[in-house]
Amino acid sequence: MLRCRRSTAGTARVDMIQSVRLRNSFLMLAASIASAALFAGCSASTAPTAQTPVDVSGVWGVTTCSKTPPFSCVMTFTLTLSQSGTSLSGEWADIISSGKVTGTVVGSTVQMTMTFPVSPSCPLSLTADVSGNQLTGQMVNCSGNNITPLTATKQ
Repeated sequence: MLRCRRSTAGTARVDMIQSVRLRNSFLMLAASIASAALFAGCSASTAPTAQTPVDVSGVWGVTTCSKTPPFSCVMTFTLTLSQSGTSLSGEWADIISSGKVTGTVVGSTVQMTMTFPVSPSCPLSLTADVSGNQLTGQMVNCSGNNITPLTATKQ
């Protein structure tokens, strides 16, 4: 806002300079408040948290189904799992053999490796989603060319 007085030209100039300074001070204050609000919003945000893993410890009855004719559910075995946080360990067993299981749980997804005593260098990889007392997923052999669907129920 410009104010001119009817006095001398010097006084009118001083009033104009004071008015410009006042306007600039107001703009600086408004910019500072806007910046503070913006940065306060950023600092108030929280970092994403990891999803708590589901508990899959216990005994699971597993059934796998063949993808080739005659399309039967041919292999059944049990998984006996222990869990500490996101880490899994345990063993699998069927009527003929047994072996070790290691893996992880992230949220409701389980990833495991099953080793065989006769060929420990060629493990099976198991990936499944957990919903209540059910696991649904697939097993893949060590060469990756045989993917077998599976289901499991906690016993």
